[in-house]
Amino acid sequence: MMDNQTHRIIFKNEVFSPQCNIDLFVTCIGYEDRSFYIYNKIIDRLNSDNTLIFAVNDYADYPNAKKIFNEAKSRGLDCSIVQYANSEAVQKRIMKKVNSIVSKNRSAEIHIDYSSMPRGWYCKLPELLSQCILSSNKVYFWYSEGEYLKFDDGYPTVGINSYVLYSGKPSLVDRNRTHFIGVGFDSIRTNGIITLLNPESVVTCAANNPTRKSIMDKVKTVNKEIMDESYMNLSLDLTDFEFMIAKIAGIVNEIYTIAHNDIVIIPDGPKPLIFAMSMIPWLTNKPGICCLHIIRNDSIFKPNNVKAFGESSEDGDSIIGFSFANQ
Repeated sequence: MMDNQTHRIIFKNEVFSPQCNIDLFVTCIGYEDRSFYIYNKIIDRLNSDNTLIFAVNDYADYPNAKKIFNEAKSRGLDCSIVQYANSEAVQKRIMKKVNSIVSKNRSAEIHIDYSSMPRGWYCKLPELLSQCILSSNKVYFWYSEGEYLKFDDGYPTVGINSYVLYSGKPSLVDRNRTHFIGVGFDSIRTNGIITLLNPESVVTCAANNPTRKSIMDKVKTVNKEIMDESYMNLSLDLTDFEFMIAKIAGIVNEIYTIAHNDIVIIPDGPKPLIFAMSMIPWLTNKPGICCLHIIRNDSIFKPNNVKAFGESSEDGDSIIGFSFANQ
């Protein structure tokens, strides 16, 4: 439960079911096979009225994505091709569709699969949608965990091109700053972020599914030097979004209030962690708490086809979800 100026936002952990009520399903078909994992589970329940499908403009370079997207178009589903950086176009399209559905159905349920969406597309959606949904509506966000392979030469880096102020605003007073930095497999990028920003104090945020301990062990190994030198290291449960966002917000508020530090949040790592970190300035709504998004370096970025965890595993699905609603 979070308060901001306008609404009380209720976050709740959710379990995905192919039989869920679908008034609108939004997804992005991309180079990762997990991008259409959830879509394939509910494909028979989708139609031109309750579906909104996006693809990044290079989708045709990837045979699986091209096949799925073209099949969706042939079925008459609402499909759009968008530039990777054009987050505003995606958000406007989603808002327009949600407004239309909510105006006709006051109990509509919206489902958004952000498994392969660029962070600039999905991170602002709760803030935007909170302005138009009713207390009787519910918005679900679903994330299909990836089956990450081992890399002999280390995890490929996406590098850094630049950074942008994503949300919030710095305070006008001269205060120390604490940087909350998300970490994952890409320690080269994380070290680059630290070199670029030269933070005074660092709190690292790492998250994983506790049933997949080897992933957190790998994250701690590749980021050992960074974590050893950090003021604090947060280890979060990826499957408990409700607690994850409350925990980050709580530590942010504590350092902001007690230590009188400004807070700079740099989300990275797995998408649910990026999502939670990116929403903190909106939810806390305090001057001096801001979020920067790091722009990847496309000249060195190499797409890595990540399959859905569970697609080839006997452990079953690993679809992580949460909902939010206005109270």
